Amino acid sequence: MKKLVAAILLTILLFCFASCTGVFRRAQTGPAKDGEEKERETYVDLTALNPLLAYAQLSNMIGNPERYIGAEVKVRGRYASYFVSSLEEYHASIVVEDTPNCCSVGLEFVLQGDLKCPEDYPARDEILVLNGFFDTYEDEGSTYYRLINATIVG
Repeated sequence: MKKLVAAILLTILLFCFASCTGVFRRAQTGPAKDGEEKERETYVDLTALNPLLAYAQLSNMIGNPERYIGAEVKVRGRYASYFVSSLEEYHASIVVEDTPNCCSVGLEFVLQGDLKCPEDYPARDEILVLNGFFDTYEDEGSTYYRLINATIVG
């Protein structure tokens, strides 16, 4: 029981420390629909978080995208590509795992420049660090999330 309490407290402290060290930067936006000022993230560095927190934060970004649209995001994960039959094209994604062989969340990305996926992209399952801007797009009535203008930084 003591180990569980210590682990929970350590996780909370790490998250607090990370949020104080530039992992997140916020900016005020204009008035929201309800008339209140809303904060939005301008920079999110998921590489500064441990895998569990990075997974949780990315899941939060996908679950609450309005706070992150346009934010610069730095993320580490495993590269994957897949074919989207409705668009007849390949899409690239970076997969963030909380722990090996457990849970994961993927985020599509489009590299800067005139590159074709998959031939101009990294090898499948390569570990990458990307920097890009959080964005959305619509396909067949569904909203999808991705990093645009992404660059491989490591």
